[in-house]
Amino acid sequence: MKVVSCQFSVVSGWSVVSQWSAALRLLSSVLITLLSAILLCLPAFDLAQAQAEGGFPMGINLTSVCYWSAENPFIDIFKQSQPWKSQRKGSGYGKGGALDLDGNGWVQSLEPGQWADALMCRGQGHYPAGEYVCLYDGDGRIEFGFDAKVKKRQKGRIVLNVSPSKRGILLRLTATNPLDPVRNIRVIAPGFENTHHNRIFHPTFIDRWRGFKVIRFMDWMRTNNSKVENW
Repeated sequence: MKVVSCQFSVVSGWSVVSQWSAALRLLSSVLITLLSAILLCLPAFDLAQAQAEGGFPMGINLTSVCYWSAENPFIDIFKQSQPWKSQRKGSGYGKGGALDLDGNGWVQSLEPGQWADALMCRGQGHYPAGEYVCLYDGDGRIEFGFDAKVKKRQKGRIVLNVSPSKRGILLRLTATNPLDPVRNIRVIAPGFENTHHNRIFHPTFIDRWRGFKVIRFMDWMRTNNSKVENW
């Protein structure tokens, strides 16, 4: 009789738990429906109107600075390019052997048959079309591909016609003089070649976030996925 009583108690306990679980699911469903109805009754958020009325009493996170981002904060889009990928014919992607880089990350020399690639603007085509200008110092050869086609070139300056797509812009360094390596590469957005020296941020980026009281740069500082350190 004791064993039977114990089994009955367990079954009864599970029955109560099941009833409570069902009640909680029903309550959650009702609350979600109610919240959705309230949100539908709220006025639509108007960014332009909020800016005109003096901005937002809140802050916002900026997305990370990377080559696949749909946000393009800089006039010089090379500032958010992919790190150099070493390439070699017959090798896998990025398997071209170690690159000879200086302290600032510029390629000082290339081995025979080796080249270096860097991607930009892979954010699903969300960047301006038009005539970009690549400026650089040093002696070497830079090629472009994917969305960018070379229109004309001279030493230190390459004009590009760019038609945005999901592919983005490919910059390829195929030659660099070890005595005067290609460096200080800049890829300037349309209309800013003459003013990029004293302007860092694209006006569209500034206008988009102008009204916020606080801007959070956590992703810009690469806090996520960073190496844990002690100090």
